[in-house]
Amino acid sequence: MASGRFREAIACVSWAGPVCSRAPLAAIQGSVDLPKRSDVPPAAPQGLVRASRAGLARRAATAVGLCYLAFVAAYAVGFSLARPAGGSLGDARGATREALSSADRFGNLRSILATNAIAALGIAALGTLSRGILSLASVTLFGFWTGMTSGALHGLGFPGGFLAAYHLTHGVLEVLGLSIAGAAGFAGGVAFSLYLKTGSLPGRAELRSVGLSLALSLAVLVAAAAIEAYVTPGIALSYLE
Repeated sequence: MASGRFREAIACVSWAGPVCSRAPLAAIQGSVDLPKRSDVPPAAPQGLVRASRAGLARRAATAVGLCYLAFVAAYAVGFSLARPAGGSLGDARGATREALSSADRFGNLRSILATNAIAALGIAALGTLSRGILSLASVTLFGFWTGMTSGALHGLGFPGGFLAAYHLTHGVLEVLGLSIAGAAGFAGGVAFSLYLKTGSLPGRAELRSVGLSLALSLAVLVAAAAIEAYVTPGIALSYLE
């Protein structure tokens, strides 16, 4: 008799336990809209985020190096193919000396800044529309044109020291700034082509890569313009005395 009542008590407890445990949970769910498991977006692993940023940085560095090497190679080709400029060496040296010594430094700075900014933005925009191809082509053409000009002056008789001083004093930074603009074109081209294929907007990391590249490009070009306007003329003049 006692054992029968004990089994009935155990049955009541086993039946009431789940009901009692479900009742508070149902009340909480009814008063608070808890998110379901499928509604919670999975957190992105930090390792993947870091790898993505590292990949963008490596891609940008590769694009900068490629554009810089393309400029140097095109400069060498243009220099070797150039013909001597017309006129006499004496007249050309005199005109160059006069232009460098009497130039309006601040006016030249503004003109150089405007030219460099337009060039950088154009290189980045063309690269965005062509997956970076036109960025590389623009920097290459700029190098070829600069090499042709230097080769023509060298063929006329201008000393190599003058050409090196005139171009290398500010040219190293200027070419670097244009190459960074080319990297912005490569990054923008990848994001734009992905948008055309999938219809999805570029992520924050891609937009940050383009923006940082453009900002760094303009900062380097500002420094190069200041050197070209205020430092290069004095150094170049010393080779024309």
